Amino acid sequence: MNSIRLMAVCAALAGAAAMSVPAHAAGHKCSKVSSTVTMITPIGASLAAQASVSTSIIAKGLKSSGGMKTKCDDNILLSTCTASQKACK
Repeated sequence: MNSIRLMAVCAALAGAAAMSVPAHAAGHKCSKVSSTVTMITPIGASLAAQASVSTSIIAKGLKSSGGMKTKCDDNILLSTCTASQKACK
C-alpha cells in the first residue's frame, strides 16, 4: 500500500513541475511562478504545489521575493491547490 502512495505522490510532483508556469512582470526581472496540483487530500495537494513552486524557482536560478500564496478548492473526491510566488533574478 505504501508503494502505491509513493507512486501517486511522485506522479503528482512530476505533473506539478510540468505545470509550473512563469508569468513575467513587465519592466522587471521578476516573474510569478505558479503550480497547480490535484490530489486526494488538501494537505497533500497544498504541500506538493508549494514544493513544485520552490523547486521551479531554484531550478531557474531565481530568488523568491515575498511570501508564497496557496489557494485550494475542495471537491468531494479530490482537492486542487494552486501555489504561487514572485521570484526575481
